[in-house]
Amino acid sequence: MKKKLLLIFIISIFFILMFNIPSYAGEQDIRNLKYEVQLKEDGSAAVTEIWHIDVEETNTLFKTFILDSSKYGKITNVKVEEISTRGKVINFIQTNTYAYHVDKGKFYALETKKNEFEIAWGVSIGSEESKIYRISYTIENAVKNYNDCSEFYWQFIGDTNEIPVKEIEGTIKLPKSLTSKEDFRVWAHGPLNRRNTNVR
Repeated sequence: MKKKLLLIFIISIFFILMFNIPSYAGEQDIRNLKYEVQLKEDGSAAVTEIWHIDVEETNTLFKTFILDSSKYGKITNVKVEEISTRGKVINFIQTNTYAYHVDKGKFYALETKKNEFEIAWGVSIGSEESKIYRISYTIENAVKNYNDCSEFYWQFIGDTNEIPVKEIEGTIKLPKSLTSKEDFRVWAHGPLNRRNTNVR
C-alpha cells in the first residue's frame, strides 16, 4: 500500500479571538501573526513565528507551550529577534534564568512547570509602539510515522490566550514533494462562528 502523508493542523476555536502570549501589564494587540513551518526528514519541525504587534506599557512578553511527550518531543533551538522598521535584525541574548520581569534585549526558554515550556523576552516599552518580533524554535519528534501514514499534530493557538489577534496566516512545508495530492490530508479547527475565516 502506498504510504500517505496525513497532516493534522490543529487550531483551537479561540485562535482569532485570543492568542497564547500573555504579557506583563499594559495592553497589546497583534495586527498580524504569521507561522512558517518546515517539516524535516528526521521528524522534527522548524517553526518561525512573526508577530506584528502594538505594545503599550509592557516589560515582558511571553509564550507558553503545554508539553505532551505522547505527541512530540522537546522544544529546542529557541531564538528571539526584533525586526526594525528599516529591516535591521536585533538578536535577543538568551539567559537560562527564570525571571518575572526579563531585562530588555534578553530572553529565556525554559520548562517553568511540569509539562509547561515558556519563552519570555524583555521589551521595556512605555508609550504605545508597533513592533515586529520573530521567534523561532524546533519541535523534536513532531512527525509521527505509522504503517500507512505520517502525522503532524500541533496546536498553534491554545486556549490560555490573552492578546487579541486581528489576522493570522500560516505555511507548512513538507520534507519532500508529494507525488499525488490524494496522499495528503489537512484538518483545521477554528472559530466556526467567525466571518472571514478561510482555510486553504
